Amino acid sequence: MPRTCRDGKAPPHCCSAAMPCTRKWLHNASISSPAPASISRYSGWTKKRRKTMNDLMQPLPGLDVWHPATQQAVFRRLLDCYSHPGRVEACGDTDRAPLTALLATLLDAETSLADPHHLIKAGDWPKLEVRSGTAEHAAFVVANGTLAADFTPRLGTLESPEQSATLLLLVNSLVNPLGNEQARSGGQCLNLKLSGPGIPGTLKLAVSGLHPGWLSARADWVAVFPLGVDLILCDSRGFTALPRTTHIELEVC
Repeated sequence: MPRTCRDGKAPPHCCSAAMPCTRKWLHNASISSPAPASISRYSGWTKKRRKTMNDLMQPLPGLDVWHPATQQAVFRRLLDCYSHPGRVEACGDTDRAPLTALLATLLDAETSLADPHHLIKAGDWPKLEVRSGTAEHAAFVVANGTLAADFTPRLGTLESPEQSATLLLLVNSLVNPLGNEQARSGGQCLNLKLSGPGIPGTLKLAVSGLHPGWLSARADWVAVFPLGVDLILCDSRGFTALPRTTHIELEVC
């Protein structure tokens, strides 16, 4: 920025802190820029602190699942689950169940959702702003994991495998893969032995409240890669992801 020499008597010219004085004076002093105003956290152009994007993105008290900052945090954890299948991520201190937090994060007006078991509250549908569809054609399907699978979701095509569905199954409880620890009470317990991309060796995940029919149906759905579906299992505290590339072996507790 144009400035004066050390003697303070020269007109505005082209020297700067990074460039020695060249004595090339600017004949038209009007093109010089005014000295920048001092801005601090206590004063600005309007003597008020303006809200920055970081201010706007701070979570609201109670971690409202409809707030963008909460949705970004949930999405980050979901990505970690997809990168490390079988890892159970807590949903944090949100004001709603993990299932609702995931739906608020993933859905918008451009996609479709099916709720064949009526798990979504009537008051949440307007907030989700999503198109309703059938379980066979929707991009996202919410289902009760304790019930047997009674539909075939979208599996995509060889040209567009991304057109397949994502299934969110509500189960009773999930337990991080810690040796022989089993899922807490709440229906039939299944030990899932997982292997595949993102899993070093094998991993065990204990799930209660998951009907074995979902796993046998999933095996058929993902038999012709890259066709298939991705599963997200949710309980009252967290969730985990089982992409179509994950191999699952079933052990009854």
